[in-house]
Amino acid sequence: MTTTTLAERLAALEARLAKLEKLAASADPSAAALSSHERATTAADASPTCTQRRLADALYLERQYRAPFLFRRVGGDYYSWSLERRRAALGADSVQRLCKTMVLENTRANEAIVPAGAASDDPCATRYYLVVSQYCRRFHADKLKAALYRLFAERGKPMAKQFFNLRVCGKGAELTGFEHNAVTPVGSATRLAVVLSHHLLELGEHGALADPAGAGARVAEEQEDEDGGAAASAAGGYFWLGGGEVDLKLRLDAREFARAYGAQVLDCTYDEMLSPGEEGAD
Repeated sequence: MTTTTLAERLAALEARLAKLEKLAASADPSAAALSSHERATTAADASPTCTQRRLADALYLERQYRAPFLFRRVGGDYYSWSLERRRAALGADSVQRLCKTMVLENTRANEAIVPAGAASDDPCATRYYLVVSQYCRRFHADKLKAALYRLFAERGKPMAKQFFNLRVCGKGAELTGFEHNAVTPVGSATRLAVVLSHHLLELGEHGALADPAGAGARVAEEQEDEDGGAAASAAGGYFWLGGGEVDLKLRLDAREFARAYGAQVLDCTYDEMLSPGEEGAD
């Protein structure tokens, strides 16, 4: 009778992941996504949590997301850091890749079009929106209001402007299942309409190349090793957002995320970037 030791099982698992990474490096986004899913849901990743596994399944299995993705654990005091320090810790090439997710409610939605309490991933049949935008630009409620007003009209469901009043939703945790600073559209408890800032699709395809002598560059190299650098750059510009836990961050491809989640790509922020020290609250 042959007994397989733990070391042998781990070696076999690593060999399997190596094959997957080789496929990812061939610039096949689907293979890269599979490799990312394997890493996020097996012991190859350092102690993946239930949240991490659930979000990986939500991306790859439920939403058919087909681009590299990556989870990264950060310090517990992450939200006291400057954007530049966060950028370096995540190995991003720019603070423009760091994003937050807000849960907004249209408190004046016309009930003839959007029933009271409606929560839907259809942007024209919901009171609630998950808005993903950059930390380095202030949210602009009036711009988003105007964009949604146009969207309703284009869909043949015109709504008078007085029926748009966007406010931070008081029951965001109930709707998404995530606490403050951990909110993400991925794995949300309720399917909600997603809005993605148009600035994220303007980011270049290549990145994650920080100062070669700094920690950011080492993290960037590690990310390329983990996900297959060629596939990551071929898929499109990436961004970081919350990963369902306060100290867990998730890297996604902007275009593929918009496709998989049916996100509305809209102008929802001021164009001017904030200066260092002007970053505002999370």
